[in-house]
Amino acid sequence: MNSARVKEILASSDSIEVRFKGSPVWIESLDGDQVKVQAIDSKRRFEVMVHQLVEGKQM
Repeated sequence: MNSARVKEILASSDSIEVRFKGSPVWIESLDGDQVKVQAIDSKRRFEVMVHQLVEGKQM
């Protein structure tokens, strides 16, 4: 994924599936190439690089 797509997802009112290492996450914010996310399953919050995120059910 890239920063432009993350911005689109953040601005969207739709629920768009995003995954980090195969697990679903909620994007909270974008700062340059870093993204703050929350794991859907565990509610754990952490930061990852934009390129580590995958849209949809792809692995």
